[in-house]
Amino acid sequence: FVLRGSYGMYYDRPIGAITDYIDANTYGFSRTVSTYPNIGGTDLRIGDSIPLPTTPEPFDLTPPATRSASIAVLDPDLRTPRIERFNLTLERRMGSHLVFEASYIGARGKNLYQNLNYNQTKTQGDFLQAFQEIADYRELGVPVPETNTLLQMFGSPLAVLDAVGGYYFDTGQVGAAADIVDTGYYDLYSAAGVSDFYLRNYPQFNRFIVGTDTGLSWYDALQFGFRANSSPFRMRAYYTWSKSLDTLSTDGADFTSPTNSLDPMSNKAQSDFDRTHIINVMGNFNIPFGRDRRYGSESSRVVNWIFGEWEMGVLTVWESGPRFSVSSGMQTLFADVYSLADYDGSRNIDDVNRRADGVYWFKPENVLDFSAPSAGEMGNSGRNTFKGPKYLNVDLAFFKPFNIRNDNRLQIRAEIYNLFNKAHFGVPVTDISQDDFGKFTSTIGTPRRIQLALRYEF
Repeated sequence: FVLRGSYGMYYDRPIGAITDYIDANTYGFSRTVSTYPNIGGTDLRIGDSIPLPTTPEPFDLTPPATRSASIAVLDPDLRTPRIERFNLTLERRMGSHLVFEASYIGARGKNLYQNLNYNQTKTQGDFLQAFQEIADYRELGVPVPETNTLLQMFGSPLAVLDAVGGYYFDTGQVGAAADIVDTGYYDLYSAAGVSDFYLRNYPQFNRFIVGTDTGLSWYDALQFGFRANSSPFRMRAYYTWSKSLDTLSTDGADFTSPTNSLDPMSNKAQSDFDRTHIINVMGNFNIPFGRDRRYGSESSRVVNWIFGEWEMGVLTVWESGPRFSVSSGMQTLFADVYSLADYDGSRNIDDVNRRADGVYWFKPENVLDFSAPSAGEMGNSGRNTFKGPKYLNVDLAFFKPFNIRNDNRLQIRAEIYNLFNKAHFGVPVTDISQDDFGKFTSTIGTPRRIQLALRYEF
């Protein structure tokens, strides 16, 4: 028996693309000035000196409250990301050729980089109530109370519907409606007795992106496997049962909106890359024919040169399907955040459906179980609660070495990738508002490929 364990703490700087994103979106510190021939009607010649760019006018560092620009900054108290890794492995040798392993592996990510929108629209209070009262008026003819904020801004329910758009009230998109009101009609706030901060904390900007260290991750796995080594074969086989959770599966190179920027923990769920089950099998086998093999020991030199002493290698990978979320395609809670869909069916979906117009993951009866959430709701289907199709790939290789002299050898190889020519589909279209919802539009890997090679080893 061998028992081994370890614990490590690792610090890592954020990727460089984070600062690129911040630099390109920092108000007052990013501007493009172009100089090109014939600018301003001036004919420039090769012999002329290259003109220097003109100095731009200084920015107004107190921007007006017009919601027209967006900004990205770093939290001044940003901490270095930290990963803690730990494992415990029990190893047992069985005879001279076989070793079994059982392991627990864990990791915890803390202070991970995460972009949040601190200017997320405030649509869960007075504005949501006003929105629903206008929606009830449009659908059922219910009178709108005189205290309704939207009514006080625009003067009548019809004026509200004309300015914002009846479509957003019909589909419950209170987030989209809030954005239209706050960016286009903020000058009417005084008529309703509300301030510039009615729907945004920073009315100077549309989005106020802050790079924070609020990201967290958790990984736990049990691994079982064995190693076998002998003269005719070498083999490795491992099974992993794991679970990976996080608050956001991105590296911060761009802004990916969480479910709720003001409550990052509400986004905790299975990671985009989570795979519950993984099986890896690798092996090299001596084909038992040839002068020094079990069969054909008395074969002629020519027969042995052509058919003898071949080896075979195999690599097999089987994984659970990729995780994905299903979007409603509607902004039913916050502006620029597409809510998750509501779902009332079973998540035990494991069947690729080939139809005349393509390949689908969800059957028609599954699609009927999806719907858009109501105004003010984020959807009950949850982040990354659905799994795509499983992945199974087998690669095979046949090879034979030829000794030339000393340590020089030639090796001829025949390699077959994706032996069974299995189509590996990616994630289907995940927006229920799209006509091709549930349809696969991409594949992973390549079709079967056969490759012949000659390798010289020295």
